[in-house]
Amino acid sequence: MSEYIIKAAEWAIDYKGESLFKGCEEIVRCRDCKHSRKDGTLCVFFAAWEPIAGGDEYAEIPADVEPDGFCSWACRKEQ
Repeated sequence: MSEYIIKAAEWAIDYKGESLFKGCEEIVRCRDCKHSRKDGTLCVFFAAWEPIAGGDEYAEIPADVEPDGFCSWACRKEQ
């Protein structure tokens, strides 16, 4: 099921009685985002790069997020 950001004046009902959402942005939850890892609790889009001790290499540290959260940069996973 998809969720959409709408303004109250942007909704309409078609002849079948179904809602029409025109020009609305889809809300993608963290658990459904292509940037999420570990069931939507980690986000690699906002990952930090921490230096590995004693060298010039870095480790990617994903950000902790809520699975039901969302952000402006979310992209739905390919099905």
